[in-house]
Amino acid sequence: MKRPATAMIVVALVAAACGGGERETAAFSVPTSVVGRVTVPDIGAGPVCRLAMGTGMGVEVVSVEPDMPVSALLQIGDVITHVDGVGVAESGDFIAIIRSNEVGDTVTVSVTRSGNGPVEADVELVELLDGTGGPMMGIGVQTAVVLQDATTVGSSGTLESALTAVVSVDGSLYAVDAIEGAWLSLQSTTPPAAWTPAAGGVYTLEEGEPDRLVNVANPEAAVDFDVEGWDGRWVLGSQAGLVLVYADRSEESGLQGAIFAVEPEEGRVAWFWSPRDAERVDFPLPIFAISSPSHVRTLVGTAQFDESGNAEVVRFSLLDLNGEPELVVPPAGGDLPSGLVAIGWHTESQIAYHQPAVGNILLWNVDTGDIDELALPVSPPDAQFVPVGDGTNFIMITGDSLDLIRGGDGPSARPLAVDCAADQIAPPGFVG
Repeated sequence: MKRPATAMIVVALVAAACGGGERETAAFSVPTSVVGRVTVPDIGAGPVCRLAMGTGMGVEVVSVEPDMPVSALLQIGDVITHVDGVGVAESGDFIAIIRSNEVGDTVTVSVTRSGNGPVEADVELVELLDGTGGPMMGIGVQTAVVLQDATTVGSSGTLESALTAVVSVDGSLYAVDAIEGAWLSLQSTTPPAAWTPAAGGVYTLEEGEPDRLVNVANPEAAVDFDVEGWDGRWVLGSQAGLVLVYADRSEESGLQGAIFAVEPEEGRVAWFWSPRDAERVDFPLPIFAISSPSHVRTLVGTAQFDESGNAEVVRFSLLDLNGEPELVVPPAGGDLPSGLVAIGWHTESQIAYHQPAVGNILLWNVDTGDIDELALPVSPPDAQFVPVGDGTNFIMITGDSLDLIRGGDGPSARPLAVDCAADQIAPPGFVG
């Protein structure tokens, strides 16, 4: 069995040293309730995940505060589709409209009940129970979606969008267009080896003589990865239809790592790139490669390792379509703060970092060096956030669920997967 390369020890990029610089804050939050102290009830884990199909259909009432005007008009299970004639597809839309009014105002809601309707009701807004003086209706809401058992999701279709995420749910692979709420089963159990979405599929490198580059959705179409002198390790990602494979070899000066861009149908190597460091005798090793939403360039992180296998230095390189390095502008004001985890491209030029200790996202523009900041919604301490790549949306992972979190013009939250057993969902990657 091959020994894993030392770089596998690094599972997240942590940037060292503190830095300064002006930050522009665009805060958003996603409350689950407009009552303030009423939360969405835990309905328990089912035998399989249920996947949300389509976009929001309105907001479902999940709790009603007694002894308030709304209690005589709405009930749990009602779905609100309009407020004062304005459509509310998701919970964020509803909350934004309510907050635009004043305590004592009356709003007209259009409601469907048990599939019947719509009917209209005039509801007086009362003061929030949290003492802020803001308005509320007195109900808890969540975005209404169509839920389908994961095991019944069809497998017809292709993975064409660069914003399509691939997740492992209960040991099987699924693709999801989080924006459209469309799911696709890849008809494959999660591979035992490292895998990653790449070049319109999901690829893994299987050990053999020679090694084989395998699309797990179409294993019979595997191609050889047989580069003389290099030992293939795992798939890092993709760039413009090419699969990026990490390989290494032993040199007198140490272990040399490289990225090979492989044409997945023929196995031809289009280009390869290997980092060198004039300050060191041995070679730095690529530890991650994150392609931009258009997949025309890739940010590569490289690291030096000490004798214990710990990363000593992390540096960045930006590769174009031909594997040639581009200029990377360092973060304004110095290095990024410590404790950051690189999680993907937010836009074509911005890399998103999650700062768990603070609960925010930092956006580093690799072309200008500018740093922007996004606040995150209140969430469990183990929540992970992955940018969709459209400059607006994030996928929030909480171990037993996926949610689409949207900033921009207003807060919004829409479930993507619910009722999953703990740790049933693996973080997504994106295809292109």
